[in-house]
Amino acid sequence: MCLAAFSVIFIAFIHINILRVFCESVLRFGVPPNFASFSIRINGESKEKKVRKKLYDIFSSSDSIGKNYIKRSDENDEEIYPYVSVSFKI
Repeated sequence: MCLAAFSVIFIAFIHINILRVFCESVLRFGVPPNFASFSIRINGESKEKKVRKKLYDIFSSSDSIGKNYIKRSDENDEEIYPYVSVSFKI
């Protein structure tokens, strides 16, 4: 019983994160609702910094959608990037 409940809750958790990515993409960056989203699994903090640096370079260029972003949100001190980033641990 507990294992079945865990799988249902985990699926709901993933769906909520997918909805968050969709809403942030459309509301913050104004992209049309037909876009692609990707998940990246990174092992290690040093690799995460390298990947974030590369994504920052790509999406903060002058011709990309993320060029006009805010560096830090004052509301909840969550880091804001020129791309949508939702992190969670599995």
